[in-house]
Amino acid sequence: MAKVYKAMTDQGVDMLMMKSAVKIGGQGSQAVDFDKWHQTEGDGKVDFNDLEKGFKFNTYQQEYSKLRKQFNTDPKEKELMSMGTQMTKIALSSLLPGATYKVGVKEYTATQVRDNIMRCLREISDFGYEKLKERFFDKDNKLDIDKFSDFLTEQLANRGANRNILDSVSAVNSDKKDDDGNPIPELKLPMDAISSMNWVQSIINSIINDEVIDTNLPGKAFYQRSVWGMEG
Repeated sequence: MAKVYKAMTDQGVDMLMMKSAVKIGGQGSQAVDFDKWHQTEGDGKVDFNDLEKGFKFNTYQQEYSKLRKQFNTDPKEKELMSMGTQMTKIALSSLLPGATYKVGVKEYTATQVRDNIMRCLREISDFGYEKLKERFFDKDNKLDIDKFSDFLTEQLANRGANRNILDSVSAVNSDKKDDDGNPIPELKLPMDAISSMNWVQSIINSIINDEVIDTNLPGKAFYQRSVWGMEG
């Protein structure tokens, strides 16, 4: 990688595409076979970083309009994402009643702008809500105890819960019967009686937050980076 980085700096290349990640700028990508290049002194091969005979990148200018297609790979942008959220709130709270705002070629009142944004947010949350319903509820919109029990057992086990807690969230057949005469499953211990209820509440809150609040849309998270313009 040191050789590659030196070649990039020597040739004025800002971005390198690698097979391990999807990047913009994949026009005419070239494989790098280091066996073809100089490894040790006197091996008769050309030095990889030789400016005349060495490896040459396929360079070109990237259109600015396509930069938003760059995948986010910066692991330290939580604060920037939070800033983006706060700026959205500020923008919404700054809408002037009675004023009109131009979006593209159309004009909207402040109320319409606010309502459109909130409608979009609600519809995005609905995607996660439906996904959550499919995961834990049956066709009659009743909680599927077997699925819920399996989920809690897996999550608690990953958190190092002891055998007693895991046993308390296991599913057992109750004395109640469904319309077909089959026993209705229930948790072995009522939820309110579980000794580590804080754990359970935290797990449930977490999955609701992940699926309904922080919904991943097609293209995965950060496909169109929202933090550009806040990086200095």
